[in-house]
Amino acid sequence: MGCACVQVEVTVYSKNGTFRAEEHEGSLYAAIDKTADKLARTLRKRKVRVRSQPEKCSSLPRLLVASEGPNNLREIRCCGRRI
Repeated sequence: MGCACVQVEVTVYSKNGTFRAEEHEGSLYAAIDKTADKLARTLRKRKVRVRSQPEKCSSLPRLLVASEGPNNLREIRCCGRRI
């Protein structure tokens, strides 16, 4: 005897990656709900991870080089942040 299960697979393609969710359930609606919950959880985790990473600087850092000796060294800054 085979299982009367429904299998739902969802794949989302975006510029930040490919996200997949898959679920087996007895009814179609339950399988869709569980797959949607799984995918939402995956996307939320990715969003939190991306937002917690420091931003990459898009502009070139300004380098301040000392012209006379090591006592005149200054900080290197990029986008207002010290490197």
